[in-house]
Amino acid sequence: MRLFLIQFPVLSAPPSYLRVIAIHNPPASTINNPDAQNQHSTPAASLTGPAISSPKGVASVMAVVSMEKTFPIISGATVSSKAFESAVNTIFQAYGSLAGVEVAGPEVTPPETIIFPDVTDFTEVALDGAKKAIKAGDAGYVIVMEGQAAGPMEIYVGVGMDGKIAGVAAGANSETAGIGSQALEPDYLKAYIGKTSPDGIDNISGATETSVGVKKLVRAAMELAPALIGDTTPKVDLTVAEDGSASAIIGAVRVEIDAAGKVAGVTAADETADLASIAPEEVKEAMDNALAAYNASKGA
Repeated sequence: MRLFLIQFPVLSAPPSYLRVIAIHNPPASTINNPDAQNQHSTPAASLTGPAISSPKGVASVMAVVSMEKTFPIISGATVSSKAFESAVNTIFQAYGSLAGVEVAGPEVTPPETIIFPDVTDFTEVALDGAKKAIKAGDAGYVIVMEGQAAGPMEIYVGVGMDGKIAGVAAGANSETAGIGSQALEPDYLKAYIGKTSPDGIDNISGATETSVGVKKLVRAAMELAPALIGDTTPKVDLTVAEDGSASAIIGAVRVEIDAAGKVAGVTAADETADLASIAPEEVKEAMDNALAAYNASKGA
């Protein structure tokens, strides 16, 4: 029997140390035999502290035996939970090295698949200014940008053929688990979906530097996107009257703008159609594009 005690610092709030005991007790013949492993491993119940599941293919049992400072691993304790998860994964790898057994790391889904889960055909393409770019079947492209926040980080930006963000995912990064990494979590990054820029995305308190870093990389990716998908800027048919008012038609929407540069009315471009039949987001986008074109005509 071989016994290991591994202590690992946890970057949590407050900082803690996670101590784990590992018992490696199988005959050599059981290493690749899961059923035999179960017969020879010490049950987790015999150890002090909450049990931690052993990774697949490792004849071992691990359990937390002490913590210098305890913290709750619960919903709402994001920093501590993420730090705990990171520490446990690292400890499993350290244990495998000490015990001389192979420890499989956690399964990782490629960022491009996270963004376009229904696509199976990914092909790398050339794109100046990006670390790399990937064509995601007929759904769009993934632009990979590399930058710096608290440390180096990669951001994958999915762009649909409509020019809107299909998703954002984190690649390799050195952000502190549970702290800066909060700005790289799916729950935060999903706020980018459907947008054409990072404008209006809030920063995460405690992870401001990383939040700003992500925004910069997303913005840079969206500036490169037209080289892949073409110019998706909606056509605005703008007519400006002598009094400074204007009328703009964008797709199925007509926007009236007064001389002060404010929206005076919105109707369907087709007089026989009902504005209620047009999606609200399409109407709002038409208003935004009409005002942008009007301001540009005024040199504003």
